[in-house]
Amino acid sequence: MPMKIRKLRLAIMVGLGAMIAAPMSIASAQDDPRIAKAAQHAKACEGGNAEACYQRGLLAYMFPNRLSEQLRYFERACAADHATACLQAAEGWEHGPNRNPDKAKFRALMRKACNLGNKSGCSRYAMMATYGWNGPVDFADAKWAFDKDCELSKGSQFESCDGDKIIADARGKYEARQDLYKRAAALPPSSAPKPAKVDTTITEDMYVKQSGSRSNARDTSRSGYTSCTKSDGSRGQRYWYYGFDNKRKEGPCL
Repeated sequence: MPMKIRKLRLAIMVGLGAMIAAPMSIASAQDDPRIAKAAQHAKACEGGNAEACYQRGLLAYMFPNRLSEQLRYFERACAADHATACLQAAEGWEHGPNRNPDKAKFRALMRKACNLGNKSGCSRYAMMATYGWNGPVDFADAKWAFDKDCELSKGSQFESCDGDKIIADARGKYEARQDLYKRAAALPPSSAPKPAKVDTTITEDMYVKQSGSRSNARDTSRSGYTSCTKSDGSRGQRYWYYGFDNKRKEGPCL
């Protein structure tokens, strides 16, 4: 068979295959119950139903621009005081769509999640305020979050009521750094180099990053405390949580 005829025959077969496959894909998409459910949630969300906005956000993985879609619906649900949606929106801004995080939004939304009664939001916001993660150190706000976390966890296996001890330890180290900075700033320029700005935030190397992933199931054990050994050999506690990337992260041993 001449080469031109073979090429023409192949082109016709490919074209016919595409024509057959296209209606089948459209039909299968239309038959997918999740598509219809997503449309129902979107319509209810437009009508002001916070839970529908949250559920539509959970289905965003089926559509283009998945992270932007999720954040849009989670933030709408959060604005209507849906606590879990606030936590999800916060986790979304921790990394941000297109790898463009907004740390201020991350912290503010996490605080709102706590205020609305989300335990994970309280645990994580308390640590942010204690160590100045994604914003200033605020011991008063940290105590509020720790106390709320304790109240929400009473009677559970994840009970965490050691906020005062964690804050006291962090405050001592923070005040020591501030004192050192003031002393350095008071030295004559000729006797000491210009003091560097003291960084009151906790650095990334204080996290113990874990490579293990966790299932997508949402439950009440996305954060908590675990026993650990401090550098001086005494026993302490380490805070842990699962981030938006579904990876476990751990704080310092305190």
